Amino acid sequence: MAKKKSDEEILFPEAKVGGKIIRPWSFGALFDLSESLEIVLDKVEEKGIDKDFEENSGVMPYTTIARLFTIANKEVLKIIAYTLGEDEIEVKKLSMIDGVKIAMIIFNQNRETIKNALAPLLVEDQVEEESEEEKEEEKTQ
Repeated sequence: MAKKKSDEEILFPEAKVGGKIIRPWSFGALFDLSESLEIVLDKVEEKGIDKDFEENSGVMPYTTIARLFTIANKEVLKIIAYTLGEDEIEVKKLSMIDGVKIAMIIFNQNRETIKNALAPLLVEDQVEEESEEEKEEEKTQ
């Protein structure tokens, strides 16, 4: 007979990759990771892949994760190390496959938190686009 999951296990599912347990962030993790998240989000917006994160309703594509590694590698490393509760040296020893899987799981487990952090950036972009469209309409009138 299967063990019945607790409410906490249902609400906050964990995943396991290569013997590493990945748990969703606690409220306190947001404070601990806020500086790294801000840097990552700024770089994501700067490179124009913020919409990839916002529009993604399923699993984050490997290509988007790969781009994230290339533009914010130090911060992504810090976030993965923190989430796993390991030092950065140990994280660097992961195989490429396990590292990418872990990064994807971290994103997917914490998607709403990350999307909520992106929301203000996307609203600003939308307002800027609408203003530009209004200016163009005024010129044609």
